[in-house]
Amino acid sequence: MTHEQMLGSAADIAAYIILCTFDGCPYETQPNGYARYTEEAQDIFNEHFDVVYNMIEDNGELTQ
Repeated sequence: MTHEQMLGSAADIAAYIILCTFDGCPYETQPNGYARYTEEAQDIFNEHFDVVYNMIEDNGELTQ
């Protein structure tokens, strides 16, 4: 698994965790119309991302 694939997989899993567990809507709409995570949801995403990425990194081989 490449570094980019590991990052993508960790982000996908962390996003899924947010969607399944966040109480309320994890998104807010910016003035430019783009949706982004609320501050609380972003903090939770970051925590889960770090855990998931480290799990993938510890259990897989990095390829180029």
